[in-house]
Amino acid sequence: MRCLPGIVASFAGARYHDVMSMTLRLTSEQDAALTRLARAWGTSKQQAAVRAIEDSDQKQRRVKFADIPTFKSDVSVQKMIADERGRLEDVLS
Repeated sequence: MRCLPGIVASFAGARYHDVMSMTLRLTSEQDAALTRLARAWGTSKQQAAVRAIEDSDQKQRRVKFADIPTFKSDVSVQKMIADERGRLEDVLS
C-alpha cells in the first residue's frame, strides 16, 4: 500500500494537536522514584510524570489562608476566622 503524504500529515497533525513532546532526563534516583509512583498509581511512567506535574501545580495554586485579610473591626470575628483558618489548613495539609 502506498503512503500518501497529505493524508499522513493530516492524521499526524490531528493526532498530536495541542501535545508537547519532550525528552525527560532523569538521574537513576529520579527514575526509580518515577517508577515507584507509576507502580503505586497503576499507570505508565509518562502518565505518572504528567500526574505529578498536575498535582504539584494544583498544590501551588491553593489559597493560602494566611494571605486572606482579616476583619479588624470585631475581635470575636477575628477569633472565629483564625480558628477556621487553622481547621481548614489542617484539612488541606
